[in-house]
Amino acid sequence: MPRLREGLTLHLSDIEHLEEARTDSVMPPGFGIYLFFDDSVGLEASVGGFPLPVGRHRLSDERPLGFTLCRREPAAFVRRATPGTRVRHVIISLSLEWLDQTFGHHNVALPRASQEHLAISRWFPSRRLAQTALELLDPDSEGNAAIARLRDETVALEAVTEMLATVRPPAARGEGQRTDMLLLNRARDLIEDRLGAEFSFQELASEAGVGIATLRRLFRDAYGCTIYEYVRIRRLEMARLLLEDGKPVATAAALAGYTSSANFATAFRRRFGITPSRARESVW
Repeated sequence: MPRLREGLTLHLSDIEHLEEARTDSVMPPGFGIYLFFDDSVGLEASVGGFPLPVGRHRLSDERPLGFTLCRREPAAFVRRATPGTRVRHVIISLSLEWLDQTFGHHNVALPRASQEHLAISRWFPSRRLAQTALELLDPDSEGNAAIARLRDETVALEAVTEMLATVRPPAARGEGQRTDMLLLNRARDLIEDRLGAEFSFQELASEAGVGIATLRRLFRDAYGCTIYEYVRIRRLEMARLLLEDGKPVATAAALAGYTSSANFATAFRRRFGITPSRARESVW
């Protein structure tokens, strides 16, 4: 795991497990930014007894879903993989000292996700960052060692910057909440499968195996918003990815559930600080 600078480390992995594997270790305090590029169905991992969202990472277009993990103190780590499981990931590890020295103690720029022990938060990287991170796994891209190190550090710092701007509030922690975490992950994955289609929250709750009132509470506790607001934001994020892919604004607006381009542009700018047209132009 190469250290880019004091307190900033990058770990790259592209392996396929030929036999069952288990790893038990103790993770030191720190903050991790994780990007997995495969569904990794045969992979399970937990920290401090809490499951990490490593079973499903990508959208239908193979863009990764990421997450962040904060450890304010040492925590037990357990990882299991079944034969045939492929694991491709990029992990950026930040020491707590690096965060304090870079941003200052309790800086308002730092999200709750970096302040709470065992806080786990979902994070959806932009298309450009996902592509540059994936290129780090290409063995042919290494080239000159000094240039490769500079490239690695640039990508790592870009990921930190983007994460700070887009990471979601962490799910609540405490004894008795493991079941809630699993239910929330299940509901979240169901939503990802339905972002481009209409669905009712009652149907979502039923498939997730939970009552609608409980589902509303889970989303409110984890994200500080309603299920409707969560879905609305995710559709806007998906719309931005389409725009970055060069798709027409009207197509992105329709996927986000907007029949009015003006309303879509207003919501998009409020969320991302730029217009849909600017987001589309930025990739050319």
